[in-house]
Amino acid sequence: MFNIFDWLTDNPILLVLILVGGFGIIVLAIILVRKFVPAFKNNEQPKSDKEIAEEEVNRLVVDIKGEEKKQEEKPLSEEEAVEYEMSRVLEESDDPTYQKQAEEYQKEHPEEGSEEK
Repeated sequence: MFNIFDWLTDNPILLVLILVGGFGIIVLAIILVRKFVPAFKNNEQPKSDKEIAEEEVNRLVVDIKGEEKKQEEKPLSEEEAVEYEMSRVLEESDDPTYQKQAEEYQKEHPEEGSEEK
């Protein structure tokens, strides 16, 4: 009786050709679907070199402006820094443990709380 597995093992080149042909049919089907089925069409147009260059320049300009703004900020003086940190420490909170810790810190460091301009 004729068995297909015996035939494929006797002719391994035909097995490879059948596999390559099968994958070729799958690829061909995918290409045809992408070409003729509207839902799978690629409507995206390639960008010109000018558009790509403009986007790159805009991206770089934004980064440079951001760096300039960072450099323009003047650093706080020591007194301003202490005042800022004390305002953060002395902020009111509803959390009783935070309030307790803040009061303990003020008792331990009275010189920080008594500074006034």
